[in-house]
Amino acid sequence: MKGLKGLLRNAARALIFVNVAGIAACGRDTAYMKPLASGESALRSNAQSATLVFGQAGRMTTGRLFTILDENGKFVGDLPGHSAFAISVPPGRHLFVLVSFDHRKEDILFTEMRPGGVYYVDIIDGNHPLFERRQGYFWPAKRGGDPQYTLSNLPEHLKEATWNQPDVEAGNRFLESQPAETREAMRDANEVRAREEKSPALATLMHTIAPDDALPP
Repeated sequence: MKGLKGLLRNAARALIFVNVAGIAACGRDTAYMKPLASGESALRSNAQSATLVFGQAGRMTTGRLFTILDENGKFVGDLPGHSAFAISVPPGRHLFVLVSFDHRKEDILFTEMRPGGVYYVDIIDGNHPLFERRQGYFWPAKRGGDPQYTLSNLPEHLKEATWNQPDVEAGNRFLESQPAETREAMRDANEVRAREEKSPALATLMHTIAPDDALPP
């Protein structure tokens, strides 16, 4: 009987710990994004730049907050659950890093975008039962290829998303206040980058946007 009581007491303590840890992990809200009335203005492409849309609005959304950095560790945007934002970038090759500062597990995205193209990337929470390796995944919408890695319906998901605009200056101030975490995130991301550069087939399927992957805005 004492053994049973001890097991129940330990289970209750474990449950409390999990709940508290979960609250702490989800506790950081974003103060570095400004709300937009809709995504229409964000999706206005131009002939000189490429438009890249990040969304966490699909069926795999759990509501966790992710931060996206560029290859230099600078702030690109925060992405709470059921939200989206778009950025304009010079055409050509870019690299983006996905960070959850609560867990510091990263993913990376290689992109090569053409002028005037609009590209979409969904963020998948690695806590979903289908995923075990990382905290979160970049999941780009791609034309053709293996249907398992194609999310051509992502723009439909984004119709119900809350659209925001990054406050880059404020976001970079936050990163500067967390130098150790930012350095660790970029170091780990570079390790992931090195591994995936050795597996070009996997990187092509899951972590790459090609010029022809542009979809209608």
